[in-house]
Amino acid sequence: MGDLYYNEDFKFQYLQYSQGRNIHVKTTVDVLFRRVKPIEYKLGKDLYDFTTKEILEFYKWLSTPSLESLMVMNNQFKLYTVYALEKRMVKDNQNHYAEIDNSTLAKCVNYGLAKNRIITRKELIDILESEDIENISDRVIALALFEGIAGKELVELNHMEPGDINKKTQMIKLYGGRELKISEKLMNWCFESANEYNFYNSLSKKANKYYLSTDTRVIKRLSNSTVDTDHQRHKTINRRLDAMIDKTNCFAFTVGSLKESGRLEMIKGLIEGGMDLHAALTNKEMIYRYGRIPSLRRYCIKYGLD
Repeated sequence: MGDLYYNEDFKFQYLQYSQGRNIHVKTTVDVLFRRVKPIEYKLGKDLYDFTTKEILEFYKWLSTPSLESLMVMNNQFKLYTVYALEKRMVKDNQNHYAEIDNSTLAKCVNYGLAKNRIITRKELIDILESEDIENISDRVIALALFEGIAGKELVELNHMEPGDINKKTQMIKLYGGRELKISEKLMNWCFESANEYNFYNSLSKKANKYYLSTDTRVIKRLSNSTVDTDHQRHKTINRRLDAMIDKTNCFAFTVGSLKESGRLEMIKGLIEGGMDLHAALTNKEMIYRYGRIPSLRRYCIKYGLD
């Protein structure tokens, strides 16, 4: 299994082909090829030769909490198999991925794991105020995501400055123009983080203490960083969230899980306030803060909303 992929030469050929269509597709397919590689070696064949039963067993083996991720995977594998069929590589000359619909994929989702990645505000605050979280800026990252502050490549989060916050109204003006009301706790942590110039990482093998830049942002970069782009800052925040998972053993510390945790708490609050489920799921304020829910039915199934 020393190769990057199973049947590596053919997969590289397909990646060159897919790059001609979309560079982002190539990146996605690369990740998916790596995920399926152990199963291909176990079965002794390329994924384009999987039977329907083998495909569904693989999807269940993944134990993913996300129907959307399985939909993306199945669609990309279907396209890959179309290409393999054109090259006369598929033994039974069938594209079994095309036989699988979303209702079948839904049966492969680990909904219990999805719920385990959801955290309430109280649970989140308790963890953030524990000794496991050494930096105020880490508290800001997690709670800001919970309250809906993100943006593409997390630009809203990374560009926050204390001068963008109105202390009286607790409104923050975000990069890109959105304005949101934030909790008093998040507001106070933002001001503290803006004056934080040391970063502590007890999991680091190199050093426990690092110096932060003297810029005016709430989330500062390391002073010795040679690259300062939105993309790099995005990667840094994901690494910091990974470190929080390692420290707390709480798998809710991902961008998606924290945002969905905040959304769910808001939806449940609206329902408790007398709003019906559909109205809560389509509430304008919720959508403005967290974005529109692509499929209400799938969302309700995933998070057990009746």
